Amino acid sequence: MTARCVSEPVSWLRLEQFAQGALDRRGRDDVAAHLATCAACAACLAAIREDAVALPALPAIAPVTAVARPAWRWWLGGGALALAAAALALVVLPRDPQRDPARGAQVAVKGAGVVVVSAVRDRDGAIAFDPSGFRTSDRWKLRVTCAPGAAVWADAVVLTDGDPAPAFPLAAQRLACGNQIVLAGAFRLTDAAPSRLCVALASADAGPIDRAAIDPAALACVAVAPEN
Repeated sequence: MTARCVSEPVSWLRLEQFAQGALDRRGRDDVAAHLATCAACAACLAAIREDAVALPALPAIAPVTAVARPAWRWWLGGGALALAAAALALVVLPRDPQRDPARGAQVAVKGAGVVVVSAVRDRDGAIAFDPSGFRTSDRWKLRVTCAPGAAVWADAVVLTDGDPAPAFPLAAQRLACGNQIVLAGAFRLTDAAPSRLCVALASADAGPIDRAAIDPAALACVAVAPEN
């Protein structure tokens, strides 16, 4: 029998923030007090903390050559999100044909140099690195690689073809740079349409990323397509 919450459940996002140490002292105390008496929410927290994938080292990354970026179009619109997200300014982002997928998705970030984004797919326990296909039952993690000693702000963004609204499946997080640093949390794609799994990146000094005004030039994306 599945355990039930003893009162008002703690949201998954708040549990993620608690696990990351991102809450203030009062918030931590409130969540800790609830977890002490609620087996259901404590089990959710345990699942979040255990939700890590052991990743092998990336090969050496070739330098990135600056290329001209396509024009970007911004407007407000509607449509179902691939994942739940707050109402935001919407953006349509075309694919960048000049990006070399063999080298991963890359973007330059002030103070951190070139940051490489890659994806990990978990399909019933079978782990795949940077796969090109997905099913709606798959779970995803995103990881970044940047020069040790630097730090970046990272926010996962899902862009689904045919839907102008970006989805934000994870909490924004400040990461100390290194090799294949995994963003906390995992997510699924609920819309069986070609999608891009992106990370919006900003320098550590810039503060948390404004989701209502994301700079397309700060996005590094991996494209995936639904499988039959």
